[in-house]
Amino acid sequence: MNVKIMTFLKIQVGKSLDVIAKLRKIPEVRQISYITGEYDLMFILAAENTQTLHLRFLNDIDQIPEIIESSSHLIIKEWNQDEGEDLKSEEKRF
Repeated sequence: MNVKIMTFLKIQVGKSLDVIAKLRKIPEVRQISYITGEYDLMFILAAENTQTLHLRFLNDIDQIPEIIESSSHLIIKEWNQDEGEDLKSEEKRF
């Protein structure tokens, strides 16, 4: 997958499990987390391009009535614990 976004959701009280069930039906959803703080849920959506992400939001996610508010953020770089990537070499690129 070429494009990933992390989306935070505010959900109607008592409706988190309903939203999770709906999100799990979306093939591009890679991870769903129940979180603390300002938002209730976080999920990661991965797709080949931004057009696919846009259509998934327009046709599916935005149609979930239990979602009160969402905030999406493009993931521009990821580091995994097991990769052992040297961060000093990464600093030189920025």
